[in-house]
Amino acid sequence: MMINLWAVLSATIAAYLAGAIWYSPYVLLRRWCKETGTPENSEIDNPIRTYGLTFLATLIGAVVLHLLLGPAPELKYAVLAGLMTGAGIVACSIGITYQFGRQSLTLWLIDGGFHCLRFTLIGLMLGLWPLL
Repeated sequence: MMINLWAVLSATIAAYLAGAIWYSPYVLLRRWCKETGTPENSEIDNPIRTYGLTFLATLIGAVVLHLLLGPAPELKYAVLAGLMTGAGIVACSIGITYQFGRQSLTLWLIDGGFHCLRFTLIGLMLGLWPLL
């Protein structure tokens, strides 16, 4: 199957920007820092590596969802598939890891909630693309 590079890139950028907002000081950064024990003003050790790998992982997730949905998914189906991927696969998997790592329910809701949003946005963008 051919990959629509523009659809995947637009979905990746939308999801990446959503993460910047979700984990910003205006939304959930303070609470996330409290739950992880990370000082709010701490710097990322290697920002190029961290943000680069984050973008790459988001791109891979968008490609995989695109391959599962096909080249022209119905909008409603694409959004629902994104939500189900984020909630039913990613957030649940994180939840299992967090239980064994003794992480808080709050942290799971923050991080799992983000991945629900992230994959829903990816599905939305992939579903909108054929309509443009």
